[in-house]
Amino acid sequence: MVRRAVPTARAEEFALACARGWSVDGVAKWIAYERRTGELVGRGGLSRMTAGAARSQVAVLVGPDWEERPLELGWAVREEFRGRGLATEIGRAGLGFAFGALGARLVVSFTERHNQASRDVMERLGMRRAGEIMSRGLIEGRSGEHDNAPFALYAVGRGGDASGGPGGRGSFGADVGGQAVEAGGEGGQVGLGESGSEPGVEGDGGLP
Repeated sequence: MVRRAVPTARAEEFALACARGWSVDGVAKWIAYERRTGELVGRGGLSRMTAGAARSQVAVLVGPDWEERPLELGWAVREEFRGRGLATEIGRAGLGFAFGALGARLVVSFTERHNQASRDVMERLGMRRAGEIMSRGLIEGRSGEHDNAPFALYAVGRGGDASGGPGGRGSFGADVGGQAVEAGGEGGQVGLGESGSEPGVEGDGGLP
């Protein structure tokens, strides 16, 4: 298997962005490791969306509760670890941290429309589809990235008290159970075990 190396500059940029996130926003992505071996699995968790066109589109679809703490949930899992439920573990840990330590009422996640594997993970996490936004990304059947790629947007609220979005109050409500992984705090790491099966989740082409 040929593995594409990540440029050092990109890795350093990602690490600095995470450090800024923990320092300024109190939240950023985790690095995930396999619990037994310590091998790098991927990354994921929460980030606070910055102002811009994508954030504005999300706010229109999900309502004002999200704007108070504009948290986005995401993950990227290395190819050899896909199909083991690890993306779901990362997502569940992120939601537990959002609704617990951060006191968020609503969390969103989005992926390119054709990325059914990640959409399946979102649905397993209790998230419901809120609509579509347009942003830079991949379009099925076309090469390269495009500014107008369609992204499927999903959202979930804490304990059923989310407001806004299709159907009004409670549309994205779902109780989130206990964390399935051990999640650290600032600069934290996540130790992952195996839990069920899931289709291969498409993440970034390389990590970070």
